[in-house]
Amino acid sequence: MPNRRGVSGIGCGGVHRSAETLTAETLTAGTVRALQTSAAAAPHAPSIDGILPDDDVISYIARKSGGWSDTLYRQILGAANEFREGDQIIGVAAADERSRILARQLLANTRLEQIDQHPPFRDNLLRILTDSLDQEIRQKYGQLTLGQLRQHLLVIPEAEVPRICRGLSSDVIACVVRLMSQAELVALGAR
Repeated sequence: MPNRRGVSGIGCGGVHRSAETLTAETLTAGTVRALQTSAAAAPHAPSIDGILPDDDVISYIARKSGGWSDTLYRQILGAANEFREGDQIIGVAAADERSRILARQLLANTRLEQIDQHPPFRDNLLRILTDSLDQEIRQKYGQLTLGQLRQHLLVIPEAEVPRICRGLSSDVIACVVRLMSQAELVALGAR
């Protein structure tokens, strides 16, 4: 099952099942009822529209909601994913391919430090993980946009990738992964 930070099976070392891999044999009647109830109560799929050329996730949310909206933030993050039934069930799957592309454009324009300032979940685990990051690397790369980080990770020497990752939060990693194609993820993972 996806972990609570939204990156299913990446760097976790455990076995995870996405909602797409669940079969009738693995679901109990109670689980099926819970999923049906969640689907009925889930908000509508987000339709991302009206973005300006220089919009990032934060400025878009401020303009659309008149301030901060955790719900819209999570919807944009979900909309940037490839389609997953689980995202659809909880109401964060993109309404259409155009919304997915626009959500990714917003993410690509967002600086790493902005993602770190607005984690989708705040808890003690986040604090512990943040405290364990290499702060020098975090500061050095904080002004990069997610789009710039994506490009950088794809061209740097193999030995640099783990060093840079020591300064990246799990939320930043989850966001940059949303911007990469399957081929790019495979190539980066093979390094």
